[in-house]
Amino acid sequence: MKFSKLLTTLGFLSLTLLTTPVRSEEKVCESNPSDMSSVNEYCTTTPQNYEVIIYKLGLCTADPLTGSGFSDASCNTVYSSSSNTRINLSPGSVLNLNGTSVLPQVNQYLFAYVIMSPTFRLKFKYELNDNTYYSKGGSSLASEFTKNATSNPSEASTFDETLDSFDDASNDHLANAGPISVPGGSIRALLAKADLTASTNSGETVRLIAVFQPSQLQAINVKSGLKTFDIKFTVGNIGGAVESCAPAEYGSGSSSVVCGFGSGPFAPSFTLGY
Repeated sequence: MKFSKLLTTLGFLSLTLLTTPVRSEEKVCESNPSDMSSVNEYCTTTPQNYEVIIYKLGLCTADPLTGSGFSDASCNTVYSSSSNTRINLSPGSVLNLNGTSVLPQVNQYLFAYVIMSPTFRLKFKYELNDNTYYSKGGSSLASEFTKNATSNPSEASTFDETLDSFDDASNDHLANAGPISVPGGSIRALLAKADLTASTNSGETVRLIAVFQPSQLQAINVKSGLKTFDIKFTVGNIGGAVESCAPAEYGSGSSSVVCGFGSGPFAPSFTLGY
């Protein structure tokens, strides 16, 4: 996969998106395998399109996620926006961020958070058993098994996926996920209602809150004299998912055919300029 680095400056704050492949806890998709049995019918990949809506970014001295919701009492907001402008994190895209940004205050921060829309606009292309599969248009819920893959290139399109629950629709609603190990630390996530408390069913989910905890050696130590603050998001090899038709939810079809595409996480990192 190609390396891409994009930079948009927001006053003193800049947001950089890296699509360099990184390690994933799930198995990364192989290049044109004969079937997907070796990855348990599911693997992660780099999406062609990965659009999100970010409402707020911040740094915290204490964990902002509790068992029942989110609290920014120990946090310093560095970016906020009330608009529904989509930001494309995929390779080769130009970022357009509309909002207010400030430099973080002097402190040692042990957590960082992102509050965003739970709906992702995605696009995929993946080759399996010498056949190329594309995502096709439409809207779906992450808790459902939607057949959104096609081998017809004329049907290739973006689609919207709403992360409504971290478990299948056949199981109880799950609003919490993680921690998931990513480069530099770990990520936990919360599906929330408008008041940023945990959603109790899929219909209540209107926000996705991701909290990153850097490893001890990479705590975000902001000192006086800070001039720039860069936030980097990596989506390579983790931002998307591919699933074969073998699972029972897809009708126990072939492991050599792609049935579904879906969203995956991103990994942040931070650079301070003095």
